[in-house]
Amino acid sequence: MRLGATFWQVPGTCLDNARLLAGYASFSELLVYKWNDDLQSMLEHEWDDVSRLIELSVHFPADSFDHAAALRFFSTGKSCGTRCTR
Repeated sequence: MRLGATFWQVPGTCLDNARLLAGYASFSELLVYKWNDDLQSMLEHEWDDVSRLIELSVHFPADSFDHAAALRFFSTGKSCGTRCTR
């Protein structure tokens, strides 16, 4: 059985939350409500470490054109390392 959990468990960075979930959940869903420079920068700096700790799926609500930039970020492979599936 695979057990998933919502990614944002505590206030903090992506890496803080990945460390909290590692070993307890098989995967986590990163729900991106708001895509901005701060989140993109955090993910660019922490993605490799986060993806080594826990498998992620990414969900974008379909209510914002801003999510096109987020989709581009995740689909280009820049954030994916070796764990991205397409």
